[in-house]
Amino acid sequence: MSTRLKFSLSSLLFPVLAAGLFLTGFAAQRSERDREQHQERFAKTVPLAREGAFTLSNIAGDIQVETWNRAEVQIEAIKTSHASTLELAQENAQLVEIVVEAVENEVRVETQYPKNHNRNLNVSVEYVVMIPDRAAASINSVSGNIRAAGVGGKARLKTVSGDVDGQRLQGPTEAKSVSGGVTVGDTLDSVTCESVSGSVRAINVGGETRVKSVSGDVTVANSRGAVDAEALSGNVEIAEAANTGFDLRASTFSGRIKTDFDLAADASDDDGKNVRGSVNGGGKSIRVKSFSGDVRLTRQ
Repeated sequence: MSTRLKFSLSSLLFPVLAAGLFLTGFAAQRSERDREQHQERFAKTVPLAREGAFTLSNIAGDIQVETWNRAEVQIEAIKTSHASTLELAQENAQLVEIVVEAVENEVRVETQYPKNHNRNLNVSVEYVVMIPDRAAASINSVSGNIRAAGVGGKARLKTVSGDVDGQRLQGPTEAKSVSGGVTVGDTLDSVTCESVSGSVRAINVGGETRVKSVSGDVTVANSRGAVDAEALSGNVEIAEAANTGFDLRASTFSGRIKTDFDLAADASDDDGKNVRGSVNGGGKSIRVKSFSGDVRLTRQ
């Protein structure tokens, strides 16, 4: 493996140890789940300028974010608590708070668990949020899926254990998961997608596309900007329209490189593990790397 590939992919692994320690403890809590369940509903609406910023931090539970043409944020949540008795489930739910703050041009939402508490809490919070259609969104979760659609400003979607799905995002997008798949589609700006253990897909991207996975396949289709795609243990597929002009640099260590395009001024090593060339007179840059997997360039 090249030094550059090892360095770029190793940056994805830094959060794994800390995340693993947290999730191990959380899994232990979940194993103690008993038959009694208590749920509480939360709802709040807070003013926010159409081009403001929204931040949500959660520990356990799925998050869904959508947009509307109102200058306000609507937050709906369901807090779910499991315990050996209904009374204990209710008590545990009360210990977990949903904190909403409006600071200048930003709304912040955080799920807060009690500090220095000596009892395991099996409490999750699931969010459904509506934000202004031009606002930026920063969504963070430890254990849960993230779904976001229509975000008009910059979008940052990050989870440790769960899938990330971003659709119709209009600003620069950063989508990351440690243990889960990442999918971004129909965006108008640049996209960065990363996963440690999961597949990564970027479809119909309006700007530059940067995608990486340590253990999973990588797919990029119809990126209108430059493409930089890497996988450590997985295949990489790049799909482009037949008339797209681009300059290709592709490499693999133990896989094969296949292309549907005719490469001009093509250069490759003897075993076909490194390929360079231009298509349709050249144009945007496409750089593809896989260590243990195939690289495929397909024509749409």
